[in-house]
Amino acid sequence: VRFIKKGQSLGLASASNVAIQKARGRYLMRVDADDILLPHAAGTMLRAMEEGAGAVYAAYHETNDQAVVIEPNVDPRKVHHAGCALFDHRLINEIRFTEGLRHFDGADLHKRIIAKNMPVAYVTRPLWLYRRHDKNHSNSDPAERARVREDLKIGYATATSSWFAA
Repeated sequence: VRFIKKGQSLGLASASNVAIQKARGRYLMRVDADDILLPHAAGTMLRAMEEGAGAVYAAYHETNDQAVVIEPNVDPRKVHHAGCALFDHRLINEIRFTEGLRHFDGADLHKRIIAKNMPVAYVTRPLWLYRRHDKNHSNSDPAERARVREDLKIGYATATSSWFAA
């Protein structure tokens, strides 16, 4: 684990690219400050990665700020959250997050991974907790989020060109 502190706010996508550039490992996982990996999450995703995936997305439970589950078993085939996904370093370094993108960075990344026909695996049992609270970035600037979503033509349809791990 390597901590990198930047003096200025770059936004999540750009800050993630700095981390990708400085990383030295074979695999990368961005764990946001309010996310929690469940026991055996990394090992489960690593097994899927070793079966040929370039990216592994896992289901998660959405919780409130008191860690109470409010949305169980969010399907990773529909919501491609980059937080707590496991990536092959070479793949993610080639694709990278869209610089300056402040909303839907994970969905945009997934869309571009699929467009390049890179192998993606999904673990359909929850391996992490996503905490929903008033200060989530996804709660900021709904008009801008709607504009970005429309510009990127991002929907939450089930992915079609990927395989699944249980």
